[in-house]
Amino acid sequence: MVHGDAPDGWQPYVQRLAHGVRRVALTHPEVFPLIATRPPSAPWLKPPLRSLRWTESFLSTLVSCGFNDTDAATAYRSLSSFLLGHVLLEVSALGVDTSPVAEADPDTTPGQDLSDYPTLQRLQHELSQDHAAAEFEEALEVLMVRLEDVLHRRR
Repeated sequence: MVHGDAPDGWQPYVQRLAHGVRRVALTHPEVFPLIATRPPSAPWLKPPLRSLRWTESFLSTLVSCGFNDTDAATAYRSLSSFLLGHVLLEVSALGVDTSPVAEADPDTTPGQDLSDYPTLQRLQHELSQDHAAAEFEEALEVLMVRLEDVLHRRR
């Protein structure tokens, strides 16, 4: 089944995207923290996938591959958190300053025109919701299962 940007399915698409972000970060380690911590195009988008075009492509691809809107937004937040944490640690290990850029006052940030991004427009409310605590717990549980698997493979 062919789905727009994911002719071979959503997993290879997400892997290509993640590897691409990592490749850019490692090729330009001094620039990546600026990209990852600068004020976003839309205040409810998470770094490092803050480009409206990239985020629209990611979300619409997942939806076209069978994700519902809520699950696509969850996948976006999960991938963003994974990429940001992992890649910032990698560039930090290279000696790059990863201090955040001062954010603009949200009251002075102009609203973003989403007319060219229908999936982002539809999911704006879902993407604006703070699910950080629940997503942290879920990611920690997944990590614990993975570590348990590692432990059992060594026995």
